[in-house]
Amino acid sequence: MKASVSAANPNALSGVQLYPASVSKVVHFIRHGEAWSNVAGQKDHAQYANEKWFDASLSHNGWRQAEALGRHIRDSGIRPQLVVVSPLTRALQTAAAAFGTGVWEEGGASANGVQPPLMRAREDIEGLQVAHAAISAQGAPPFLAHELCREHLGVHPCDRRRAVSHYREQFPAVDFSLIETEEDSWWVPDVRESKEDIRARGARFLAWLAARPEGEIAVVSHSSFLHFTLSNAVQAAAVHSEPVVAELTRWFENCELRTLVVADPGASAVHTRTTNFAGGTQALALAEAQATDWVVAERAAMQLGMGTHSQQGVGAERDEHEG
Repeated sequence: MKASVSAANPNALSGVQLYPASVSKVVHFIRHGEAWSNVAGQKDHAQYANEKWFDASLSHNGWRQAEALGRHIRDSGIRPQLVVVSPLTRALQTAAAAFGTGVWEEGGASANGVQPPLMRAREDIEGLQVAHAAISAQGAPPFLAHELCREHLGVHPCDRRRAVSHYREQFPAVDFSLIETEEDSWWVPDVRESKEDIRARGARFLAWLAARPEGEIAVVSHSSFLHFTLSNAVQAAAVHSEPVVAELTRWFENCELRTLVVADPGASAVHTRTTNFAGGTQALALAEAQATDWVVAERAAMQLGMGTHSQQGVGAERDEHEG
């Protein structure tokens, strides 16, 4: 595909933008797997107002979707430095299934004070909760719950969260320190959050993401929040490319993952996270330091009777030819 060229300035590429890596990051936006509220709501939308689906858990299909997503993440080489997750059960379960590291066993290495489980084992409750083994966080990225990426607030009980103490007990390896109140003070039973308010909340969340020091982050959230947040970003950036607009604005399927680049070119400070190399006098100083380190290593090797690094290399090469 050819890049478009500005008629006013034929040497300029229209729409192509360059930003330092230090003010941008890769973000994997993910919608949670199918929940029991989705199963009921797809048959009858009025079911979303049913108290039965308060903070709904993943369905059987939802767990299968989340585990399939986890395999895709591993196969694709996705390695986020942080997983940000909505503090609702279906999102927490999806994050655990996708980024957890297998079954957590009582009495195992991770049970002996090294790492608590990411998610505790769950018993089967017909039509409400699927039985599942405890999930390990050993070797997984850190998990951080954030209220800003919650689903559309109000009216629907499935979007009301439980007490933070409940989540801390069920998801011990997740950091809930950003949740300011024990009980849900955001959700109200008779007023649905406006689209304008969701967009404003999404803008605050994107600004928070952009200010994080990590270069790669995963966000596990919800369909309405993701749709209005990304659509608002498209409008604010005046994006006109139809394929790009479609990629950013179409509705997320359950457990869908889309990888985007989040950049803040107006940032007042840049992160130290960068692969830049200063060059110039700093490059010379580094070369001198490396040479000094090499001499010290050579002397230490001689004192230990190991021979020099260069001698070891020659010997290894000779042995290889003789073998």
